[in-house]
Amino acid sequence: MNRRGRVTGVAAVEFALVLPILLMIAFGIAEFARAMYEYDSLVKNVRAATRYLSTVDPSLQANRDRAICIVKAADPYATCFVPSPSTNPAPAPWLQSLTAAQVDVLWEGNSPGLQSVLTGQGSVDMVAVVLRNYQYRSFLLPFVPAVTTFDPIAASMVRLGA
Repeated sequence: MNRRGRVTGVAAVEFALVLPILLMIAFGIAEFARAMYEYDSLVKNVRAATRYLSTVDPSLQANRDRAICIVKAADPYATCFVPSPSTNPAPAPWLQSLTAAQVDVLWEGNSPGLQSVLTGQGSVDMVAVVLRNYQYRSFLLPFVPAVTTFDPIAASMVRLGA
């Protein structure tokens, strides 16, 4: 038997051994990118809700509901600013584990630390939105349990006209 006949199929065997490792690396990169995208979406929505609350009276339940809607919605401006917004919109497709109970709306009425914050020019009232205990769920690998919980995401702003 010649040398060429003895090595036939070696490349296929090597490929079969390396392929699972390469697939695990590729899926890991995709999952990490998706987790970062989800986290970035949550941060942007929390900031948008805080900006909204800084322009309205946060002591009104309707305004707090709209802020929670902004955090949950995929497109907060289309979903939450229609004439009669839903107080419990369906979350964005990539934020299925997000509930309204995870969103805290804080203002000077329910958080004394945000009342009359002293500055060099006087005092201001603040508003804040905090998202707690959001669990990231794997999409590409559904058999992996949701063990990743994001740290609290918070944003605060000065209330305009307070």
